[in-house]
Amino acid sequence: MLLNSLDLRHVLRGLRRTPVFTVVTLLTLALAIGANTAVFSLVDQTLLRSLPYPEPERLVAVWADWSKRGAQRDDYTNPADFADWREQSRTIEDMAAYEETSPALTGFGDPRLLAGAGVSHSFFDVLGIRLQIGRGFAAQEDVPNGPNVAVVSNAFWRGELKSDPGVLQQTLTLNGEPYSIIGVLPRGFSFPFMPDRDVWTLLQAEREGRGSAFLRVIGRLAPGADIESATADMSTIAARISSEFRETNEDIGIYVQPLKDAVVDGVRLRLLVLWAAVGFVLLVACVNIANLLLVRAAGRARELAIRGTLGARRGALMKLVVLESVLLSLGGTLLGLLFAELAISAMHSQLPGGITEYVAPVIDLRVLAVAVLAGLVTGIAFGLIPAFRAGGADPVGVLRGGERGGNTSISSRTRNVLVVANFALALALTVGAGLFARSLVKLEAVDPGFRADGVLTATITLPEASYGDADALRAFQHALDERLGALPGVRQAGLTHSLPLADLNTDASLFIEGRPTERRDGRAHMWYSIVTPGYLEALNIRPVQGRVFTEQDRNGSAGHIVVNAAFARQYFGGTDAVGQRVTPGDPGDGNWLTIIGVVDDVRFFGVDQRQTPAAYLPLYLYPQRLLFLALQAAGDPLLLAGPLRDAVAALDPTVAVDSVRPMTALVDASLQPARSTAALVGAFAAAALLIAVIGVYGTLSYAAAQRRREFGVRMALGASGGTVLSLVLRQGMLLALAGIGIGLALTALITRGFGALLYEVHPLDPLVFGGVAALLLAVALAATAIPAWRAGRTQPMRVLREE
Repeated sequence: MLLNSLDLRHVLRGLRRTPVFTVVTLLTLALAIGANTAVFSLVDQTLLRSLPYPEPERLVAVWADWSKRGAQRDDYTNPADFADWREQSRTIEDMAAYEETSPALTGFGDPRLLAGAGVSHSFFDVLGIRLQIGRGFAAQEDVPNGPNVAVVSNAFWRGELKSDPGVLQQTLTLNGEPYSIIGVLPRGFSFPFMPDRDVWTLLQAEREGRGSAFLRVIGRLAPGADIESATADMSTIAARISSEFRETNEDIGIYVQPLKDAVVDGVRLRLLVLWAAVGFVLLVACVNIANLLLVRAAGRARELAIRGTLGARRGALMKLVVLESVLLSLGGTLLGLLFAELAISAMHSQLPGGITEYVAPVIDLRVLAVAVLAGLVTGIAFGLIPAFRAGGADPVGVLRGGERGGNTSISSRTRNVLVVANFALALALTVGAGLFARSLVKLEAVDPGFRADGVLTATITLPEASYGDADALRAFQHALDERLGALPGVRQAGLTHSLPLADLNTDASLFIEGRPTERRDGRAHMWYSIVTPGYLEALNIRPVQGRVFTEQDRNGSAGHIVVNAAFARQYFGGTDAVGQRVTPGDPGDGNWLTIIGVVDDVRFFGVDQRQTPAAYLPLYLYPQRLLFLALQAAGDPLLLAGPLRDAVAALDPTVAVDSVRPMTALVDASLQPARSTAALVGAFAAAALLIAVIGVYGTLSYAAAQRRREFGVRMALGASGGTVLSLVLRQGMLLALAGIGIGLALTALITRGFGALLYEVHPLDPLVFGGVAALLLAVALAATAIPAWRAGRTQPMRVLREE
């Protein structure tokens, strides 16, 4: 039974003699195993591997839980709450806070914005990171007005700083201020929530005040602590803070989760769906290759029968068939690995949920081992049925050509089961693709509430060293607003601190004049953007009541505010919102803002997200350092990129202009997860459907050929060609209906978990299910029609003479 070179040479010669069979089998396997390997590499890197830090199981994410106020449970917190969490926790050994920043770098050519991070001094210690050069931050540095110190990434050190060994003696000018470099991070370090940061600086946040939440928090569990004990501990702390600071913290809890879960929560379901989809492709491929091997075994029946009569044992015959399938599977696996290398690079840019920002999938030893194992298991699995049939055939019956040798041909039962399985698997995957495609169509038809076409956006940051007070900020912003509006080709221009879909949103408490304020109402909350006159017009955000900001508002002393329709509905119901007064601050300060207009709702967080109460505050009252510029162009918006940069440089050449891009890029980024999921699942479904159609056609063609004698006899006894044709069609369609019925039941169970990934499409959408079932029926009819037509043209006398 041991493998010898003679067996191997014999199998290889047999494969060379049937090039079509060999090539089709290898390509089918390569497609299925390559796609599975590519997706597994992504799943492995994202879901299965631990985070690349020491003792990653002890790392947690700590969030402000706003769920009792109708918001999310994994929200940002403020410096004062963070300080209390860190000081009072007994189950979390240490915590660290962080936020994304965009400091302007000068002194290295043209000014530009860096990808930065502001962190508390404990950040690298919590993660367990040892710097390659220098040191991390110290507690005494992390205080308001503390020293300006920075840690740079390894890539920044090797690139901008030319791997200078004296890097610790260098300074960087960030936002107009010098920062001493105190350390260089190790090569390959990345933090999932803030990937590819160039420079890390200290928060040095004031502890006073609990209104502005902009920090995210991570922690390391104390030895012996777990998520349950940390949750109980932090809940006690949240209750204590809520009781002491009712005005700002009532009903705000604390949510603790493993850091790994926090990282993958947004992508887990999409990746699992992709993994399941390629798994179905592999199953369809296995079913069809089993069909091919059964057909091949039937074609070799006489050869194997002669071997049996000459003394070959049953085990030896089975070994040859299994060896052939294993060689095919290994060859398909090798080709599949080549295909996977290409597929990874193609799929990486199409991945959902921002995976590309922190995952770099590769075919390493672990992925390679899984691919080879999958190939071997697949080869053995689809080789067993023909092997048993080859070993169990009656040599005498085969050589006589009688029915007693029928074990060497494909039994009708096995053939029918495989055909039904083909249809069921193909239908399940095609329905999934249909659901995602329908969801995408609905999503792309959503009106985001603003016009993205023809709008150019950019980002600037005004350094504190040059613009240290509100008046300086106002002067620059007003001058820039006027310059941008006067540029040739600009219809409207405006500034804001938060563009829709830019993932930089700000919320605040809300108090309404004349309503009780002794307890913060859970519904009294709003998201807001701070804008200049002209911004709403630049994005074509339309007023539905009242008016929007004008230049007269900029020069007036009265505070005005514009709200969206969701704000007006939620807080004022059927009454007129215009003329009402609200404040996002302490009502005791008397800084009331009068609502002067209501505008259309805008999808701030994503085109698939619900409308939320939002407002627009005037930039002249609340000047900002980080600003987005929005220019509505008369033609191609990218033609304004140069004039925009020149306008900023004319006012201050040290101000960096970054992220110059059309507004449509933000919309595309918001739709990208849905588009990528639909595209990838659709591609897998198309591949599975193509494989299934070829397999079903081949199986039914072979089955019809095996029944030539029966058809000849029927026609000799008076049956017409049409009768034989309808017989074959009916049998093929009955198998298709059985497969479709089983597939619909299977799919109904599987797609119940898709709801979170679909937009306004039910997981059991009858249009998709019915449409795919009709498509599969049409495919079945097409796959059966040619074999049936050939059967109907059988010439009885020729068949009987051959027999």
